[in-house]
Amino acid sequence: MRCKLPAVLLTPETLTDFERHLINRGCYSPLTVRNKVSNARSLHATTFTSGLPLDESAAIDAIRETHGPGRRRRTLNTTARDLIAFLRIRHATEVPA
Repeated sequence: MRCKLPAVLLTPETLTDFERHLINRGCYSPLTVRNKVSNARSLHATTFTSGLPLDESAAIDAIRETHGPGRRRRTLNTTARDLIAFLRIRHATEVPA
């Protein structure tokens, strides 16, 4: 039986942290960082209004259902993967109160 991973609501704070994470990685140009954050906002507004699933397959399936084939969908898939990786890292490094 496969364990269902939770979904994370994309708040403005989460998107700001995602932007900082991309900048701190140092491997993206400022334009790429802006585009990825813009795509993450778009995903929140169009596909993941109730939360981004941390299960990559479920996230990609949801994008496939809401966006037609082409470059835009591939870009959103890549952004979703980056965002999920960031959220997993952040969750793993958070210290419970």
